[in-house]
Amino acid sequence: MMAVYWISFRIDARTVNGFSELERHDRLVKTVAMLSRMVWGDTTAFLAFESDTDIDSIAEECRAVISPDYDLFLISAMNGSVARICGNYRDPDIHDLMGNWRQI
Repeated sequence: MMAVYWISFRIDARTVNGFSELERHDRLVKTVAMLSRMVWGDTTAFLAFESDTDIDSIAEECRAVISPDYDLFLISAMNGSVARICGNYRDPDIHDLMGNWRQI
């Protein structure tokens, strides 16, 4: 079943495991595009997309192409019913702002 999601992300400037910031950014964008039927990406570090892949699988695929020790992403269903966060985040307010989320 198709669902519409959004992902917001931050890629650290340092090179990690041989991948530059730009390479990790491009790998993340390509991963989302590969899992999607339609992608909107006219803003920096934010994509809206439609996919028939479940959010946990999307999150795991995205996690595999970033460095969670330095990078960060938040994926949510457009209706807010489910969300996943992965990576290095410092502000715990996200716990109160996002309902039905889980860290991966």
